[in-house]
Amino acid sequence: MSAIDLDPTSNSREIPNVPAAKYYTVQDNEVVQPWVGRVYLYPRSGPVSSGGFQNYTRSGLLAGPLMR
Repeated sequence: MSAIDLDPTSNSREIPNVPAAKYYTVQDNEVVQPWVGRVYLYPRSGPVSSGGFQNYTRSGLLAGPLMR
């Protein structure tokens, strides 16, 4: 796997689970932030999850070009 540019659903900036160049946490409101490069996408679930995140990934992200 190539280097990861962004983890938009990171658990922490200080001790992240994913070795990415850039992180967004729930406090950053990832839905309004730019997602550029190779993105590691593991959607949040449970009480911190928002319908906005799932809607963003379905309509916005999936409508554009994807690298697999």
